[in-house]
Amino acid sequence: MDSKKSNLCLSADVTSTAELLELAEELGTSIVLLKTHADIIDDFGEATIKGLTDIARREKFLLFEDRKFGDIGSNFSLINPRNSYVRYTCAIVHAKA
Repeated sequence: MDSKKSNLCLSADVTSTAELLELAEELGTSIVLLKTHADIIDDFGEATIKGLTDIARREKFLLFEDRKFGDIGSNFSLINPRNSYVRYTCAIVHAKA
């Protein structure tokens, strides 16, 4: 926060890895935290985690997975019940500031 002189957090409620990585690339220099909903990303997997990790480390922001079994209506309706990867995998990533 000090090095970026920011406290801006981005809640990325998108449904594809491409959209998520594009947002992270585009806004990474301005944010200190990116909040994701992995369970609404249709193609969430290793490539998503690696891409986000690489961008977060390079742009020096934290990743926060907002995982819950109930959410506001618009997010809850997007949860992909077929995305078992998210149910059984937890990744915690900290970028060095």
